[in-house]
Amino acid sequence: MVLDVKWALRWLTLCAQAMAENRVWLIELDRAIGDSDHGENMDRGFQAVLEKLAEAQPETPGAALKLTAMTLMSKVGGAAGPLYGTAFLRASTALGDAAEIDPGRLADALVAARDGIVARGKAESGDKTMVDAWTPPRRLRRPPRRTALAASLEFWSQPLRRLRPAPWPPSP
Repeated sequence: MVLDVKWALRWLTLCAQAMAENRVWLIELDRAIGDSDHGENMDRGFQAVLEKLAEAQPETPGAALKLTAMTLMSKVGGAAGPLYGTAFLRASTALGDAAEIDPGRLADALVAARDGIVARGKAESGDKTMVDAWTPPRRLRRPPRRTALAASLEFWSQPLRRLRPAPWPPSP
């Protein structure tokens, strides 16, 4: 599997699609503990990400994630914008300017994203926050990098498996 900018754009497209498909469910979840805007904010933010990616046409996975970070920070309200923005920004820094990334670098990016959420939100694993969902890749950093990547990709692809293929760039 080649992990290049096309791969990153495809992954971000699937993220946007998952946010759109789960918008109402996220709103309902947020209603119990917040102000019922999380689904709307995340959907709006990821739709803006798709627009920005189509305009800018980043050349590396790191550049695609950095653009995602900046867009989410400016378009998503509440705590989610800064938290997800920091996650994507830390991941982009871990990837650097490489045109293709290897499994170890992707595992490092996932760990950097999780650590960014911890730094920004001051939560730790076990606090029943989004940190709990981002922690498995960090725990898997200790095994050989290829094993860590396989486990990380398996973990993160589960919610996206039911999605139908989406072309890049998305249709207007």
